Amino acid sequence: MKIRKELSSTFMIANLLGTILVIAIHYNSQRYIDSSDGYNWNYLAQEFFTNGICRVSVPFFALISGFFIFSKVNNFDNWLGTVRKKVKTLVLPYVLGSLLIFIASLILKLILWPDDFPSLTPYLVVRTIVARPASVQFWFLRDLIILTIVSPAIFNLNKTANFALGVVLAFLWLIDIQPFPVITDWYLINIETLFYFWLGGQLYKQKCVLYAALEHRSLPKIEFLMLWFLLIWMRIVIDPSISTWYVKDYTIASLLIYKIGIVVGIISLIFLSEKLKDNKTLIYLSGLTTFAYLFHLVPLSYIRLFTGRIVSDEFLFYINFPIATVLIFLLAYMVSTYCGSLYVVLTGGRNPNKALRRM
Repeated sequence: MKIRKELSSTFMIANLLGTILVIAIHYNSQRYIDSSDGYNWNYLAQEFFTNGICRVSVPFFALISGFFIFSKVNNFDNWLGTVRKKVKTLVLPYVLGSLLIFIASLILKLILWPDDFPSLTPYLVVRTIVARPASVQFWFLRDLIILTIVSPAIFNLNKTANFALGVVLAFLWLIDIQPFPVITDWYLINIETLFYFWLGGQLYKQKCVLYAALEHRSLPKIEFLMLWFLLIWMRIVIDPSISTWYVKDYTIASLLIYKIGIVVGIISLIFLSEKLKDNKTLIYLSGLTTFAYLFHLVPLSYIRLFTGRIVSDEFLFYINFPIATVLIFLLAYMVSTYCGSLYVVLTGGRNPNKALRRM
């Protein structure tokens, strides 16, 4: 019980850091940078941070999801209870979040761009709320809903079948093969989510080893961090414009370094979070991360209409990212403080005070 509690505090901190990294990804302004004459410092800085450091966030989220679900699906009754619980903690936030974002987006479009207001049909409404929400980060939540449903097939295999599954998933992820079809613009399940979800379950089996490694003071933790940065730098030197998001814009060398960097980065993120696990302020903020993840992009991203008047488009990242991060966590704090019941419903029962009690 102590080990699970200690790891939970570490993972809450890592979840907070990962959420901030996700916000950074979604507010990068590389697409506005003209790289026809070469890559300037602005492009390279954003590449290093948003397409290097920040890329560990989603795999880590999948890892801890698999870690915590694994212990709950060792038989059918437990699986059914877990699915019922996830209706409240995952499905409801997904549907309500996408619904609120959809309504807010329609209102803003009606005010700002009335000529472009979409023609609403029952199909469009259902598709936008359930299958393909307006805010892109919901793809990951959709993946988790599906993975929770099929989790017994992932976690209750015999030793040989489990090993074989792990080898296949690792290979597919490493060489960027997506085995599932695209449904409403997104893969039915992204191979990265599936692999790290499975890996989280295996990590739960070795939670005592993980805890001992985190507590081991002589492990080269700083060296892991430096290796991570070195791998990111090497990949940028080889391929400064790599992309794996529904495209295959990479070389084999850059892809392998990119993927190895993610693995090393996740380890570094966990090591760093272990150092911060007793910080009550960060633990409190970790209770705001679900809300921040749900609502950090659309329609908050329309702040560019105002910030774009202050700085040129290619530098928007340096102003939009910090502003959006502060605004969304401030909004999360205000809703959790003054509309606690609404906050609990929107986040599936999560709140800052509950996070503090888990320390």
